[in-house]
Amino acid sequence: MVGRGLETVIEVLLAAGFEVSLRLHPMTVRHQPRLAQDLVGRYEHGGRFRFDPDVSTTEALLAADVMISEWSGAALEYAFARQRPVIFMDTPAKIHNPQWERIGLPALEAEIREELGRVISPGDLRAVPDAVRSLLAESAAWSERIAAARERAVFNVGRSGEVAAAHVLDTLAEMRSGDG
Repeated sequence: MVGRGLETVIEVLLAAGFEVSLRLHPMTVRHQPRLAQDLVGRYEHGGRFRFDPDVSTTEALLAADVMISEWSGAALEYAFARQRPVIFMDTPAKIHNPQWERIGLPALEAEIREELGRVISPGDLRAVPDAVRSLLAESAAWSERIAAARERAVFNVGRSGEVAAAHVLDTLAEMRSGDG
């Protein structure tokens, strides 16, 4: 949601008194190199807008109470790791594999969005501040709901290293005994 839609979201959030931290997808930065500079020039004067140019840092993600995204995998990572909700802008899905349906399974990103937060139509961007307020008011319930969704969607939460090491040791043992 780049362009006027992004600007509208920033404007309605700032007008509602929220602080906004923006981190652009690296491909957006590549294809629209002036976008960040234009947005900073337009919105930084009020002191509640911040652009985060470094996608390798976690500071902005750790500080955020709610994330707004489209189809980014970062939204799932944020929700699952922080147990905080996401507002998903309901733009067309970004499908990089046109044959994905051959697998016969639903896409997790499409199936789980309503369990992790709210889905808002690009035609209803003025509803974003109310959605943020609602998610913040119900943050404990959302944390529980997101934790439950994470348990269903992610295997071995909190003990993946232990499980992986056990599998490696089992495989080595099978190889040594001639079974593998």
